[in-house]
Formats: sequence, structure tokens, C-alpha cells
Amino acid sequence: MPFHPGPRPATAALALLTAMAVPLASHAQTAAEAKLGATLTLDPIILSAGLTPVPQDEYGRAATVLDGDALREKGVQTLTEALREVPGISLVGSDPATNTARIRGHSGAQTLVLIDGVEQIADLGGTALGRLPIADIARIEVLRGPQAASIGTGAAAGVISIVTRQSAPGLHYGGSVEAGGARGASAWVSQRGARAGILMATEWREDLGWDVSGDGGEKDGVISRGIRLAGDAALTDDLTVGFNLRRATESYDFDTTSFGPTSESDYIVDDRYPHGRADRQQGQLWLEWRATPALTHRLSYDDARYERTNAFSAAFPATETDVSRRALRYRLSYALDGRAALESTNLVSLMAERVVDDSPLDDRFDRATNTLALEYRGEVAPGLSVQGAVRRDANDAYRDATSWNAALAYVIPGRDIKLHASAGDGRRKPVFYELFGDGIYTIANPDLAPERVRSLDAGVTLPLGGRGQADVTLFAENATDRIAYVSQPDFTGQYRNVPGTSKRRGVEASFQWEASDQLALRGHATWLRSTDPQGEQELRIPRSQIGLGATWTTADGRGSLSADLRHLAGLRDMDQVRFAPVKLDSFSVIDAAGRWALNDAVALTARVDNLTDSAAVDVWGYASRGRTAYVGLAANF
Repeated sequence: MPFHPGPRPATAALALLTAMAVPLASHAQTAAEAKLGATLTLDPIILSAGLTPVPQDEYGRAATVLDGDALREKGVQTLTEALREVPGISLVGSDPATNTARIRGHSGAQTLVLIDGVEQIADLGGTALGRLPIADIARIEVLRGPQAASIGTGAAAGVISIVTRQSAPGLHYGGSVEAGGARGASAWVSQRGARAGILMATEWREDLGWDVSGDGGEKDGVISRGIRLAGDAALTDDLTVGFNLRRATESYDFDTTSFGPTSESDYIVDDRYPHGRADRQQGQLWLEWRATPALTHRLSYDDARYERTNAFSAAFPATETDVSRRALRYRLSYALDGRAALESTNLVSLMAERVVDDSPLDDRFDRATNTLALEYRGEVAPGLSVQGAVRRDANDAYRDATSWNAALAYVIPGRDIKLHASAGDGRRKPVFYELFGDGIYTIANPDLAPERVRSLDAGVTLPLGGRGQADVTLFAENATDRIAYVSQPDFTGQYRNVPGTSKRRGVEASFQWEASDQLALRGHATWLRSTDPQGEQELRIPRSQIGLGATWTTADGRGSLSADLRHLAGLRDMDQVRFAPVKLDSFSVIDAAGRWALNDAVALTARVDNLTDSAAVDVWGYASRGRTAYVGLAANF
């Protein structure tokens, strides 16, 4: 795989900013730090809700927020495991490295994944979540429904926004180790003074995997490595600059498929040769200036690169993806009520953006998009909040497009019951492999058009006696210009836009309830009817998913036990012998975890995935992972 280590302008600037941040971290307290502390005491907000954060009670779209610390307390170790707790998401993958998130039955390619606000360059089928560890994750925000107008092209079905750990006042550090079905380690250290902070985090994880062919051969695993450096500095009370650097790599094994299987058991061929590697590099520089209490400006520059190589056989060249993306973005936010932006209940924002994609593998992939977006959010009457955004993309490689979304939320006075509804129209641009293939198995089609999703949903959030809440949301969505792989008689294929409309109709439900001071209950469910333009059920999208969980904590808070049940039914896939859809068996999986604090900083952890050793097959021909145990140690100082 070609690798180009040469520095870019952003890299040099980020290194300079790092040098600035370290000495600034020791200065005395000022008003800038006081303002930062004040933001931490506001009502819960959704950071990625739009061009600016939105208080959760005022947000009208369907959203789920997962807390990183709470996930780790329950034994969750990877992003894939965490997302299984979210309604409306299906995670179907043939091996440990290929999981993508499908929101409301749409392709994983229509889910935009952000890490600290930087868009992750999508691969074929969407952003591969692999076994991304959550050791460095502070929170995960999942927004369902088209978000392209506010978040960016690519969020046609929704957004998964990952917010990593931030530095806190003083010196802090910590880490974890784990062994068993996976072995890994993580470490982090941060320092924050009055005017600046810096944080460095690193993680390594080797998931030993399992034999996806199911015949007892070699295990197909994945090794993940990551390192991140972030910092910020208040140059004045009203001017702050910051940076975020991240690099993550994955090395993985996989098995090949038979061209002429006679049964499901011999479709996957156990093969030691197939392997792959992925490398993600990203950097962001940002500057934020509060010109007046009501007016803020933010300028940011993102620089990202994604490389992937898959080697299927020694007899054929490896397939490659190598894509770079640079984004320059300006945002102006003005509080019409004169308050600070985070506190305002009447805020308008304007964004201008230029995004450039290119690839050293094919000059035809070079493309640029110039964007203007306008967003308004406000409380128009007591308890009634609205959000609306419109976005215009001027593309030099496709027809120009307009995306929009609108939402409202109404909290019934004195009842704490929230009614919410939203509508939207979003698009997703083709990725490199869909456009240009590999010249071997997939033929190029540079004339592909972007996919489109239109959505409408409505729901209600109910309080549970002050100890929790429940939410039910109904949704209807239509997808057009879908990009699908079309096979050719010579065993090659090509990606093409499919005529017609694919429909999604369903219900999402979730609840969290503190049954007592020691027992917490949770659950979620999704019922979905997903059909293609011919009215047939879409493959690899379950009709129903149900999750139930409980965590019991000892009276002194030192120990906890957690158990989670996941049930999946109504899944269909392609029978590769008969070349016809077939219904897969429903299944249930139980995971259990425990934690014991040795002292205020160090805890022992243990967990067992698939406690009952269930045959949880969600892809035809692929074996599922059996019972797997892990033990570990975590520390935070």
C-alpha cells in the first residue's frame, strides 16, 4: 500500500500550536476558565445537533446520547458493542472488521460518522466501525433521520458523532488493560491550567476473533492501534484556538467465498492468506472568537486521509483505496435575544464551507463542493422550540443539491412530557470504490449520482417518576437514486443508481429507569418494515430488535453486575446456492459484566459475551462468535 508521510501545512501548524499550549497550561485562573466551568453546569445538550449545540429538551429530532464512563462501567469495550444499545440501528457484519451501522434500515454508507467533529471518510458500504475501542470516548451521540443540512453531505440517514475525552483542570492520567477473547491496553494523560489544556491518549487492542468459516480453522481477528493529541489555548478572554490530531490503524484477517458452493457450510473458505490494513489520519485546527456576548465566529480547517488495502489472493493484486479530504469551514452564530450562544433560546447561524476530495490512485476522483448553510433554533412560545436548516451544495462533479431539515419540540408545562417531530431531506455522495472500482472485480462508473433520503418522524418522551424516561418514535422514510452493485455475466460487476423508491416504516422505543438506588433498568426496541423498489423486504435488515438490560450496584458503590439481552428476528439474506432470499433464524444473545473497585482509582473488570453460546448468525454462511470471556484492570487518577 502506498504511504506518503510527507508533512502537510496543517501538520506543521498543529505542531506549532502544541508547543504553544504546553507552557500556557500553567497560568493563573482567569475569566476564560470561569466561562468554561459555567458551560459544564448547563442543562444536558446535544453537541452535534446542528451548527451549534442544542439543549436536549429543545431538540425535536430522534436522538440517543451514550455516556462513555457509563458504557465502560457496564463492560462495553468497543463502539460496535455500544451502538447495540441504540434503537433504530442494526449492526450486521460478516467478520470483526466490517461492521457498519445501518440507521432505520438504510445503507451504512448513508450514516455519517464524526470523531470530534471531523468527518470520517467512508469506504464501500459506509464507515467500517471495526473494533474501535471506547477507552478514549467521552460520549456518543446518535441522531436518526436526515441531518445533511446541519451536519454535512453524507448524513442522509443519520449521524454517529463520537466525542473523545477532554482535559480537566489539573493533572490527570489513567489507563486500562484487558485479556481474554481480546487483549489490549490504553493510556491517557492530560493537563489543564487557567488558559490552556492538552491531552494525549493512546490505545492498542487485539481482538483474537473467531473462525468465520465455522469449520474450526484459523481465527479471523483484528488489531487496532490509535493515538491522539489535542489541546486548546485561550489567547484572550474572547479568543480561543485549538487543535486535534488523531491516527488509527487496523490490521485484520478475513476468509474468502466459494464461487460454486453446494451448501451453506462450504460457502466460506477457510484461508490463511486474505488480509487487509486500514489507516486513518486526521487533523483539525480551529479558532473561535466571541466578538460580543451574542456574536461568535468559528473558523476551522480539517485535513484527513484514509487508506485501505485488501489482499484476497497471492495470484491477484490487492485492492486499494486512498482518499484525502480537506475542509475549510466558517461559522457565524448570533443570539437574537442578546444572550451567549450556548444559553440563547433564539439563535441563528450561518456556515460557509469548501470541501475538496482527491486520490493519488485516480485523478477523476478529484472533486470539490462549496456550501452555504443557514440554521435557526429558538423557543417561539413557552415550552415550544423549533429548529430549521437549509443547505445548498455546489458540486463540480455532480448536479448541485439542496438539503433541509426542520424539527419542533414541545414540553407540556408541569408534566415534563416532550412531544417531538421532524422532517428532512438529505443526500450522500458516492465513495471512491463505487465510482472507480478496482479494475479487476468491479468496473468503474464515474457517472453515479448522489443518493437521496426523505424522512418524517414524530414521537413522545415520557418521564418515569423522576427516576428515568421513556421515548417512542414513529418514522416513515423514502430513499431514491440508491447505489447498488449489479453483477455481470463475466463475474465482474458495477455500481449503478437503482430506479424507484425504497421505503422504510417503523417504530423506535427506549427507556431508562432507576428502579432503586442500587438497580438500574434499560431497554430498547425497533420494529421496521424495509422494502426495495419492487416491494420486497431488504436483505440484512431485521424486522425487529429488542434489547433489555440491568445493572445492580452494591450499597457502597464499590461493585456492580450488569446483564444485557439482545434479540433479533425477521432477518433475510441471499442464499448463495439457490441465489434466492432466505429467512435466517431469530436469535438471542446475553452478555454479562462485573466491576469491583479496589480503591477510588483502580477497578477490576470481567465480562462474558454470548453467555449462553448462542448461534447468532446474521449473515448467511458466516459463523457467529461463541462464548468469550475477558478480564481487565482500569485506573483513573
